[in-house]
Amino acid sequence: SNSLEQLILLEEADKALPASGIIKNNLGLAYSKLGVEDRAFKYFSEAIQTKEVEASAQMNLLGLLAIRDVTINPDSINDLTKSAETQIRSNAIAIANHQGTIIEAPIELPKDSLLDLFSASMIGNYVTNHINQPDTAFLAACISIAHKKENAAYRDIILIPASRACYASGRVNKAFELLEEVVFISLNKDLHNTTLALWSLDQGKATVAMKYLQYGMSNKIAQTSLVNAVAVAETGKMNEAIVAWDTLRSSKDSLVRSLSESMTRVLAGPPAWYHDFTEREKYLYLRYRISTDDSIQFFLLLNQITNEDLKAKAILDRSKKLFDMDEISQAARVYNKLQGLHLTDMQLFSKIKFFELRLFAAQNFLPLVEEQIKKGIVFGPYRETENAYYSAVRSLAAGDSVQAAKDFRWLAHNNYYFDEGVVAAAAFFETYGTDRQEPYTILSEAIQVNTASVKILKAYIILARLKGYDDYALGAFQTLQTLLSPTAFSKFVVENQLADLRQQ
Repeated sequence: SNSLEQLILLEEADKALPASGIIKNNLGLAYSKLGVEDRAFKYFSEAIQTKEVEASAQMNLLGLLAIRDVTINPDSINDLTKSAETQIRSNAIAIANHQGTIIEAPIELPKDSLLDLFSASMIGNYVTNHINQPDTAFLAACISIAHKKENAAYRDIILIPASRACYASGRVNKAFELLEEVVFISLNKDLHNTTLALWSLDQGKATVAMKYLQYGMSNKIAQTSLVNAVAVAETGKMNEAIVAWDTLRSSKDSLVRSLSESMTRVLAGPPAWYHDFTEREKYLYLRYRISTDDSIQFFLLLNQITNEDLKAKAILDRSKKLFDMDEISQAARVYNKLQGLHLTDMQLFSKIKFFELRLFAAQNFLPLVEEQIKKGIVFGPYRETENAYYSAVRSLAAGDSVQAAKDFRWLAHNNYYFDEGVVAAAAFFETYGTDRQEPYTILSEAIQVNTASVKILKAYIILARLKGYDDYALGAFQTLQTLLSPTAFSKFVVENQLADLRQQ
């Protein structure tokens, strides 16, 4: 074949001119075409040593490595990121991302702030590479460059990873804002709306997820349909959830089909089926079918689960639901049922310990919060909101109002979905702040985004009444009534002397 003839000629040429980088680069290409990748790797690596073809050989080598899916020495990747060629630096960082290698050297942003495809890709890849430890100033500079009108064509290449970096560092509001901007300009709106829905579910806000999914369901993308089925079930709308899960029974993915059949049984099956459910189905039945008002039935059915990890998950789920409804003492009583269980799922154990901290803080058991944190709880990426919250309440308890103010201001503006952080920030500035309107602004801005938060609604109603904004208080009051049981709602009305609102 022509390829073999070319290869023989090139091998002869290499013997005659062993210092020629051009011949070695072409040999690498020839072996790559024939699928002899180890020989291709050898020749590209040698060609890189020659100045005249260094950039071309580096590109070819990176392309080969991407195809072969091999792991490259981190030092070699870091060397490639120092190349004079932007495309090579970008591809090297992309390969580092693929294999989980952190790039040590910083990158320089274009001095004239003008992007092309390669420089935009390099920035996007670098932001992704440092997603768990972003440099806030550098990230802000990247977002600023992306927003320049002359860079509009490459905006999403930077804003998508920037939104993910913001989300990982607890700047959840900014993450949503950036990705919503991408949705507006992107051709792939369904994918990004689905990501926004997943983030909403991760924040425990199924009703917010549904808002994004109503835009994302237009093209019936498989992933979107699955996320939609989960979100509908989480909102507690059983009939809609049964339909959503049932539509997935025709999925090409066997795992999705199996999950769909199981969920449909759980959501639609009569209570008499419970005994014959699998252990996991029994857990799901408790999560989705047993009301938070029915403690007797919950614990009766819980005792039929023998798997202690699943039993713990059911208890944790129920405690969290009560916690979100601001039933703190009930949440604590349910949580205490975890005592004595032996867990093997370390991820579940971690979730339990983090939730325990929230319970302690909500009950003002600050010495217990202090004790648990000193034992070595590590917050890390995706838990920065909680880190700021505990720093704030501990600083306030210790009399450090300067640090407390800094942390509460961060909580007020970075994550509207962390209910108790928003409420605590508003309360702090009501007591210690100089701007009398700030606490109301914090709550009103949060409630526009986090529309179904029991805790924020309660705080907003009380503060709006104090400020004389009775019409706004009434609107929030009516929303709150749809979220609470009649008993819980009446208790709130009586405790806060709001009977006149009820009569309007």
